[in-house]
Amino acid sequence: MSEAVKAFIAEGNTCLKAGDRDGAALAWCRALDLDPHLASAHNNLGAVSLMAGQPGLALPCFLTSTRLRPDQAGFWIGLVRTLVELGETARGAACLDQACRRLPDDASLKAAAAQYPADDAIRARFDGMADRSGQTAAADQLASLAASAAGGDPAQALETGRALVWVLPERPGLWVTLSRLAMACGHWQQAEFNARRAIALAPDETDGWHALATVLSEAETRRDDVERVLLRALDLCGPRLRLADAYCNHCLAHGRPDKARALLERLPDARIGEAAHWHLLEARVLDACGDGEAAADIFRSALAQGAPPAPLLIAAAIYHERDLDPEAWLSLYAGAVQLGADLDQADLHHAHARALLRSGEIEQADQAIKAALAGGLADEARRGASFTAGRIADRLGRHDEAWRHFEVGNRLLETGWEIAGPCDHTRPLARLESLSRRLDAEIASGVRAAVTPQEAPRIEAGHDLAFLIGFPRSGTTLLDSVLRSHSAIQVVEECPVLIEALRAVVPGMAGDETEFSEDWLDGVDAADVGELRAAYRRRLAHHAGTLEPGVSVVDKLPLNLNWVAVIHRIFPAAGFILARRHPLDVAVSNFAQDFAPNNAMMVMTRLERIAALHQGSFDLWDRFVDWRRPRWADVVYERLIDDPETAIAPVMAMLGRDWESQQARFFETARARRRISTPSAHQVTRPLYTGSRARWRHYAEFLDVPACAPLRERAQVWEFATETDGTLD
Repeated sequence: MSEAVKAFIAEGNTCLKAGDRDGAALAWCRALDLDPHLASAHNNLGAVSLMAGQPGLALPCFLTSTRLRPDQAGFWIGLVRTLVELGETARGAACLDQACRRLPDDASLKAAAAQYPADDAIRARFDGMADRSGQTAAADQLASLAASAAGGDPAQALETGRALVWVLPERPGLWVTLSRLAMACGHWQQAEFNARRAIALAPDETDGWHALATVLSEAETRRDDVERVLLRALDLCGPRLRLADAYCNHCLAHGRPDKARALLERLPDARIGEAAHWHLLEARVLDACGDGEAAADIFRSALAQGAPPAPLLIAAAIYHERDLDPEAWLSLYAGAVQLGADLDQADLHHAHARALLRSGEIEQADQAIKAALAGGLADEARRGASFTAGRIADRLGRHDEAWRHFEVGNRLLETGWEIAGPCDHTRPLARLESLSRRLDAEIASGVRAAVTPQEAPRIEAGHDLAFLIGFPRSGTTLLDSVLRSHSAIQVVEECPVLIEALRAVVPGMAGDETEFSEDWLDGVDAADVGELRAAYRRRLAHHAGTLEPGVSVVDKLPLNLNWVAVIHRIFPAAGFILARRHPLDVAVSNFAQDFAPNNAMMVMTRLERIAALHQGSFDLWDRFVDWRRPRWADVVYERLIDDPETAIAPVMAMLGRDWESQQARFFETARARRRISTPSAHQVTRPLYTGSRARWRHYAEFLDVPACAPLRERAQVWEFATETDGTLD
């Protein structure tokens, strides 16, 4: 036993003596991070869980301790007590019978067996705790459950999975699945103990370690534990790509790229996993360390050293996708052509088409995407290629064809990620309805939950705070670029600061930020404002880093539009910057965008969904503004592209800042960033242009449907044209 493990065990024992069960459990868990086969720590976790009246938590712990040390009578008795409390007395009797055969002279086991005797029927039915029959059917059910663990109702799936424990308690995959499902239900400790059971059963397999690291990453206070777990996993499992990727992603997410770089530098050359994916991971880490040239050189060097060109180019395309200039990837592609490589692969044609599109070579991009669609693309790849084909057809003026491609892409998105996957577009709509009802109840009560003060907002001494909100594809990235070009404005771009703060204070919500329950929202409403404000500050510091003295901080996340009442309660003096754009243009732009799949973005696959979310969001906003009277200013996209200084003047006034000349050259600021992750990246690196204004007119026939009526009504309220009279707004 290492000194570190001994220290954690001693710390746990000290905490327990002091009555601090949570502290004791945490210390023993940290000991298990280093030694997953430490039977006493598993047993102690089971014991404190029983003390807390949580036999479900205790079960995986005692199952593991008795497996690791079947010679310890006390461990068996703990397992039996757990089973009895779970209403599984017959299983407890079978376990005692098994323990007595192992330790026939132990008096405590004999006494317990006398209390819970096993007869021939029990012995015939149970092998220890597990049912002797039904294993084949249970294994099939587990495979089905694991395949769909991220979708459907996680609470129901968790109950189904728990039933399989009685048949397959020794299957590591079952415990990994239970961990993921418990996490989806917000049961963090249960998820952790289930993952630790999987690790104890198969310490040289990655799944259990990855599940444990995923659980720990959700706890703000367990950041160092994640690193410890993944480093130990790499020790026991070898230099596996999945574990290294998880470690590096964790370090990058928490602003520690140097740690990720150090790990990759010390890993042996004989690594397990696709070589091209290792190159991609190294490039991402180097880029995060600020060494973009070295990152790009990884792919160039690998190609020169004889790496298989096709997978290397595809990995390089993933890395270079965020590049504002596609020349690096196109040069790599040209080098592979010169080497005589076989590049006739559908996925590679698609990557080539994307790069050509970004470089403005539209005709060549059209040829490449046609070759991709004619090839053997999997459904997920075909989805992305369909959106690319739509964008190319749009640029070529073939709008009917473009719309058909967008429809195909959206249907594939729904099929893969909602019908047969984890996403559910109804969740963000239901959440919006709930937030709207809560605001209506407040208005009906006649008592404001927050009152806007007169003084300027402060999150820390010298820092103003504003929230940049709006419907997706309403010009928020353009507005972000103009604002961040100011010397005294710092924009935090599309980071889930708010939702992370809410989750830190009110436990019980997991997964996609659009997941919620009414109980969880009740908890948010009841939470102490001071705690919420402190949690927000911590998460903001994590994402923004050190804030320059005296700057205005702008938190940009468009669909925080739905959370405005909650935000205002936490920061009643904060400002709101509302981005607006012609609703029909917004609808077209969202429908044509290949978003990363999540619940909120699944709303964008159909016009009627877009219209419902748009209508509900702005109805909520209107009532919020009328009732709470927050500090706010709006910016209309169409006016912004005509005259940015005039359009943004109300925002600058609200922030107490003067217009600076470099804000008109925002595209230079954007180009200097070199890599931007939002869908509008390539638009904001050019001087202002009007190509996206009144784009909806090209698709008027597809928008002339009842589903778009709320969008037209809102457009008319905002005084936009809605008839195709041949003019532009």
